[in-house]
Amino acid sequence: MKKHPPDLHPFFIEKNGKKESAVIPISEYESLVEYLEEVDDIFDYALRRNEEEINIEEALEDE
Repeated sequence: MKKHPPDLHPFFIEKNGKKESAVIPISEYESLVEYLEEVDDIFDYALRRNEEEINIEEALEDE
């Protein structure tokens, strides 16, 4: 896992002198999405780490 978010090099689009949008290269976008998915996984794990474990049969019965 990456410990830090990827470096981003945005190009800003301004309207009336104010930044309105940002454009980043697709490779940076893909790195950012991958990083955010990893962060989300860690967050989900932290929320569930104290839950009682169940086996696969019990999990499938609940569906």
